[in-house]
Amino acid sequence: SSTPKRGVRQVPPSTVSFGAAISACEKGAQWQAALALICRMLASRCPPDAAAFNAAIRAALRGTHWGEALSLATVGMAEARVEPDVLTYNATARAYSLSRQWPLALELLEEMWGRRLSAPLAYGSAIRDCEGERLWSVALALFLRAREDPALA
Repeated sequence: SSTPKRGVRQVPPSTVSFGAAISACEKGAQWQAALALICRMLASRCPPDAAAFNAAIRAALRGTHWGEALSLATVGMAEARVEPDVLTYNATARAYSLSRQWPLALELLEEMWGRRLSAPLAYGSAIRDCEGERLWSVALALFLRAREDPALA
């Protein structure tokens, strides 16, 4: 029965409870459920935060649905007016890497540098992508740029 039991209080959903559910979906490889929860958040009075988006992005990556991960990281977060954080950049770099879109990964790094964010995993993904594409000079330039990043020193 969907009626609450006597003495049990129903707690209205919050950003935290939605985020916890999305995180559980990520861990359980339930990317479709994670995306559905983000959609419910967008339609509710509990707007998603970066943590909720990041968990949904990671769930999509875990399910090898890079397009959905990239859509959440770019379009979804922008429409929800949620600023990406370091975890978002790391996950987005991973999605670009897995989908073999290394030019977009380089653009992502430029955006990070402009925002003065340091995402070590994003550097690593981009360098590996350049290596795989035999873009040695670009890989070396990224490596040298990463060495200049005070957060990575």
